[in-house]
Amino acid sequence: MLAIVYMPSNIVCIFQLAYGIRERRFQLWLDRWLLRRKPLGILTFTIAFCHSVITLILMTPAYYSTWFHPVEIMIPTVQNQTKIVIESGLMTAKGELASLLGILTQLCMSVLAITSIPAIGNLLNWREWRFIQSKLGIVTLLLAIGHVVAMALPRWIAVGLAKAFYNLGLLCLYFLLLTILLKFIFLLPCFSRPLYRIRRGQDAKRRKQSNQNAET
Repeated sequence: MLAIVYMPSNIVCIFQLAYGIRERRFQLWLDRWLLRRKPLGILTFTIAFCHSVITLILMTPAYYSTWFHPVEIMIPTVQNQTKIVIESGLMTAKGELASLLGILTQLCMSVLAITSIPAIGNLLNWREWRFIQSKLGIVTLLLAIGHVVAMALPRWIAVGLAKAFYNLGLLCLYFLLLTILLKFIFLLPCFSRPLYRIRRGQDAKRRKQSNQNAET
């Protein structure tokens, strides 16, 4: 859902590069998608917040056994027998990394959600608001990808490379990876400069001047 929120901006870049002007109206489905980004973002934050709360409540070795190191304690009994009690130890590297990336993702999404509130967004200028919603949004996407990879990587290694492509942890990353890949592609100078000129209307002015020169 987080990728669904940020994918329309990539599609807008593709259409603007194809059209070469900013005044041409987008298709109806893209307009509707752009208008629904804010409700989708709020819904994404709500689901992620509920996920974080439920995870904190259930964060025990009984539910997340791979997140904790088991500790075996040998206790001699009165009948000269040995009883083994397995207790919870420290968190594993997987548990610590997944928790850290999950917390950072939730914090970034909280900032994005707060700045989307009109009363808070009006306190920011255009550059500040765009920096938070765009640059921080990319960071949130990367953190979300890292959170999923930290949780699913041991499973991918266990099942092998062939079966990992059909694993649920990797299936939910495909759209995220495509979104972040397009984000980085459009940051390259060969694409960012033409987009900058198109959005400032410079290419349209050049075309108009060239047409006037051709007519004269």
